[in-house]
Amino acid sequence: METKSSVNNSKFLKAVVIIFGVLVIVILIASSSNSSTPAPQAAAPSAEELRVAAEQKKAENDAFLTTPAGKLCAKYPTWRKDDCEGLINNEVWAGMTFEMITYLRGKPDHTNISNYGGNNRYQYCWTNLRPSCFYDNNNDGVLESFN
Repeated sequence: METKSSVNNSKFLKAVVIIFGVLVIVILIASSSNSSTPAPQAAAPSAEELRVAAEQKKAENDAFLTTPAGKLCAKYPTWRKDDCEGLINNEVWAGMTFEMITYLRGKPDHTNISNYGGNNRYQYCWTNLRPSCFYDNNNDGVLESFN
């Protein structure tokens, strides 16, 4: 059987827990509103830092241009660096252009055009190479898929 003092202690403990919970919520709300202040801005790079960065980028580009991929990119300036590196490594991928695949493989053995009531779809196939066929689904020169 509970005594009157144990009932009062229980009510007191509940009140303390509720007050403590309210204080924690108030502190969390206050700290989150303080964290929304913007972080201090970093200082803009100095003219010297910009010059050094530009020289470093030029040196990296000059070094790249001496590689086989760099020489390929110099010959085809619209191709990106990673495109040229992939082609030098004999890689094929969805999104490469018809110009890239013909650089890599030469002219296709077969070109098939299909139209099922929409745009022409071009299939370019190389008989003895795998993957053998590449597809341009909308005649934009970009090969969307291959098999």
